[in-house]
Amino acid sequence: KMAYFYENVQAKGKDFILIGDSLAYNTTDQKATFLSPVRIKKDTSEVFSNTGWFDMDDKTGKFIGNAQYLEGKTQAAADTITYDSQMDVVILSSSNRKSEYFSDQDTAYAQVIMYNQKNSTYALKKDGFYKSKANQVKGDDIFYDKKTEKFNVKGRSEVSDPPMIIIADTIDY
Repeated sequence: KMAYFYENVQAKGKDFILIGDSLAYNTTDQKATFLSPVRIKKDTSEVFSNTGWFDMDDKTGKFIGNAQYLEGKTQAAADTITYDSQMDVVILSSSNRKSEYFSDQDTAYAQVIMYNQKNSTYALKKDGFYKSKANQVKGDDIFYDKKTEKFNVKGRSEVSDPPMIIIADTIDY
């Protein structure tokens, strides 16, 4: 069963507040569809997008159009932000610009940024750039494991690990 809500909508859950202008809610599968720009506040984090959806049961969602995430010093921006709490994965994707991720420990740019929170791994696709406190990497596709601090970079690549800079077509570092 679908329920529609219009004008100055506020939905409050156990640990979040959703604010928007129009919302459709499927009571059967617990899925909220954002029909206008929406802001979701949870604890110290906020998500904003023009449209999208969120499944309350599965804790999965897609935030579409000028999607932004903010929590403390961590920020992310992309055309679309996809979140899957079961897989513990966040995907930032953009078609005509680079997706962006900033925190006090990492900076990443690419058309597609996939972060697996459980495994602490990044996959940056299409013109990637990653910077940590220790090093900096550029390449077409970058895979970075934060736990082991290992990079696999494809396409014309550059790794800066001061004082050394390595440039190659493929890098395993």
